[in-house]
Amino acid sequence: MLRKKLEERITKVSARISIVVFFLMAFEIMIMISPFAFFFYSVFNPVFHWLDRFASTRWLISFFLPHMFSLRQNSFASCACLGPFVSWLVP
Repeated sequence: MLRKKLEERITKVSARISIVVFFLMAFEIMIMISPFAFFFYSVFNPVFHWLDRFASTRWLISFFLPHMFSLRQNSFASCACLGPFVSWLVP
């Protein structure tokens, strides 16, 4: 009897956790395909560059922040420079 209640409770908790995880994943996708993503990367670009300067934090860029782009290409560099200005135009 106790084992059955424990299994039911674990099932309910794991179901709720999985729903929350999937909701967060969908929310992240919605944010990244919206105009807010352009604003996000233009504002946090200096933070990304600061993390990229140190060997101890460089792994964060490739592991947790895979959306960061390289500024070695001219087109990306112009986006990074114009980003803060263009983000004010997006309603």
